[in-house]
Amino acid sequence: MLPGIGRDVYSGISIVLIKNTREVKFTGDKIAAATITANKLVAGTITAASGIIADAAITNAKIADATIQSAKIASLDAGKVTTGTLQSATGNSWISLTNGQFSFGNGALAWNGTSLTAKGSFEALSGSFLAKLDAGSVKLSSSGVDLGYFSIQTAGPTGPWITAAAGAKTINFAKLVSTSLYTAYQIDWGTTSSTSATHRLWGSLN
Repeated sequence: MLPGIGRDVYSGISIVLIKNTREVKFTGDKIAAATITANKLVAGTITAASGIIADAAITNAKIADATIQSAKIASLDAGKVTTGTLQSATGNSWISLTNGQFSFGNGALAWNGTSLTAKGSFEALSGSFLAKLDAGSVKLSSSGVDLGYFSIQTAGPTGPWITAAAGAKTINFAKLVSTSLYTAYQIDWGTTSSTSATHRLWGSLN
């Protein structure tokens, strides 16, 4: 045996210790169900021939200034991630754990620390009732039937408009008192296909 070199064989596994270069080599058969504990790993690299270390666990460890690329992780405790930026592979979605800023869906929903920006159409659903904000209008629906719109038209005559949708027959201006509605003014088309309406007024007109 050469000075500074030790070699032992355990069940087909060859362990070579080279003291002068502080190197430990495991060769031969697989190491199964094993635990490797190191108090200090200084400027070292842990690699696998296939590029994959399967069924491995790193516990109670602090990895400082580490870069992990192309890793397959079965589960990750989000409570352990406290700083930095989490980002998708394409960069279209990210969130900063440092300052709270985020952008999802390539800017569809974003917070820059001052303002929240949302792009596209938005729906608020409660039971069978739906309010949808889209392209300058708010659509009101019930059980899948469009009832009306609040909209701003860009073409003449310019609005804003309060519009009864094809599924609605009336527009009511009312006041809510407790849980009851009291109508002051109503526009009634009579049918969903009618283009002329009857106007009804409750109370005095000044």
